[in-house]
Amino acid sequence: MEEKNIALLKTLLNAVNKCITIYEKFNNIKELKENKLIFDNLISNLVVIYESDSKLDNELKTTYNFIEWYKIDSYKRQVMSDYHELDTEIILEILTTQLPVLKEKLEKLLKNI
Repeated sequence: MEEKNIALLKTLLNAVNKCITIYEKFNNIKELKENKLIFDNLISNLVVIYESDSKLDNELKTTYNFIEWYKIDSYKRQVMSDYHELDTEIILEILTTQLPVLKEKLEKLLKNI
């Protein structure tokens, strides 16, 4: 596997871990959103996830299709285009269901390459 892809996967996993850690410290999306500095950090890390994903080779995504890459892309548009009017339910969904699964699968992928 190309070094570029490995670096992107590590960046992606690092951003996922940061998002999960931020949410765990608050465990309440309303409080998190009220803390603008922390919320901005969370959104920035979500953008890193999406941008890293978009730079991965399609061949990698095809080979390691146990990761649902399309889910990452489907949330990207919501977070990046409607930043000032984010749907907190979508953010909560990403934080509580999507990212923990993505973290587990990325760790498995990185362990096996």
